[in-house]
Amino acid sequence: MTSDQPLDRRSFVKKASVTAISFAVGASLWSCNKKDEAPKENSGPGSMPSNMKATKLSPAETSAMVSKFEAAGVMTMEHPGKWKGKEGSHIPQVTMHKGEGAITLFTKHPMSPKHWITAHYLKDQDGKLIGFQLYEGTDKEARHRFMIPKGTTRITAYSHCNKHGDWKAADQKTG
Repeated sequence: MTSDQPLDRRSFVKKASVTAISFAVGASLWSCNKKDEAPKENSGPGSMPSNMKATKLSPAETSAMVSKFEAAGVMTMEHPGKWKGKEGSHIPQVTMHKGEGAITLFTKHPMSPKHWITAHYLKDQDGKLIGFQLYEGTDKEARHRFMIPKGTTRITAYSHCNKHGDWKAADQKTG
């Protein structure tokens, strides 16, 4: 069938559905960066951490995004790979809020539409994802306060840059 021939009804519906889904998924991803500045405690066992609800991504989507980040390699202070010299502006700084069950992640990195920190995320001592936050290049800074689930003894903080990939801070005790 050439592009100047009319579509039959079945082909038209199929193409229209694919187009509509593409726009819907794109729109949902575009809006998934809204921050929850004061996340609340989890609402119960097995519930998704409020940090993840703020992104409007499902836990499966968030996990898939983290897997994609990490599959490309994770840089550290000791092992920055080809990005030696970029450690200071890519590794997230962790501020513990003792007694509050919270931490703040901040990555001292310029934020611009062409080059920015796209996400912060946290894992616990078992490697379980416990917090995730997306950013846009138009955000003022990459800073987010995460609530730490009870029973968490260690956290590892990550920062992802759209140009320089995934960076991991040293593990830290929470207590």
